[in-house]
Amino acid sequence: MSADTDIRRATSGDVDGIIVVEHASFSTPEEIFTRQQVRALIANPRATVLVATSGDGMIAGWAGGLIRRHRGGASGRLYAIAVHPSARGAKFGRRLLEAVLAGLHAGGANKVYLEVRADNHAAINLYKTAGFTFRKDLPDYYGPARHGVSMIRE
Repeated sequence: MSADTDIRRATSGDVDGIIVVEHASFSTPEEIFTRQQVRALIANPRATVLVATSGDGMIAGWAGGLIRRHRGGASGRLYAIAVHPSARGAKFGRRLLEAVLAGLHAGGANKVYLEVRADNHAAINLYKTAGFTFRKDLPDYYGPARHGVSMIRE
């Protein structure tokens, strides 16, 4: 993958590339977004879906979040963030996270929630540095004996 990377809004033409990143990044069906889920998120007007593309046009990573409207305002949920293993270590995850959080904030979210595998220490550390804090444990969230953690950024 080329070192030159741009972050932009995802389009329906990016679905196949996003699916490649998903399958390279996660090992269980409970964690992998399907084509249908990705298409629906991209088409949702309350969603911020972004891709990091390399200079050669390959998708290096993606992130998706959604605004939820409430009586007292709005909150956001970070649904996905994944970086292809060949592109890790180059801060693409951090750039995608910052960009999707900016999109959720621009949409009115004053809190953002997420779930992450409890053993995904790299992701948890990334979220902590972005201001997320522990909310609660999620036993078996990703399947039997694959626990999750809920986090929030206020």
